[in-house]
Amino acid sequence: MKGMTGISLVKRLKVINPKMNIIFTTGYSDYAGDAFGIRASGYVLKPATAEKIREEIENLRYPVECPTSQGMRIQTFGNFEVFADGRPLQFKYAKAKELLAYLVDRRGALCSNKEIIGILWEEPGDEKKE
Repeated sequence: MKGMTGISLVKRLKVINPKMNIIFTTGYSDYAGDAFGIRASGYVLKPATAEKIREEIENLRYPVECPTSQGMRIQTFGNFEVFADGRPLQFKYAKAKELLAYLVDRRGALCSNKEIIGILWEEPGDEKKE
């Protein structure tokens, strides 16, 4: 970096946010002591690999809190509805919602395209009489 070292930059950033996670990536081991002295979260010597970076991210000094998700919920009694984080999903096409309802009902069993087309585009009166 021109005109500033990584250590001096991090010192300035830490004034703004003391709990900022910083992982140094460098070809020099000489600055590791300085980096950890300013509470760096990690120090990776080059050549940096995805594995090394992943390990540092998994062991951050200040763990990153991800917003909790309520996940996805499918209501099958009454009206078929799909909820993501407690809010109902809006389907662009009614047939997409019907297809999802059919696949949920099948519980992972195989079905052919012909079967799906027959179910979704069944015309009234097409039922076979026995």
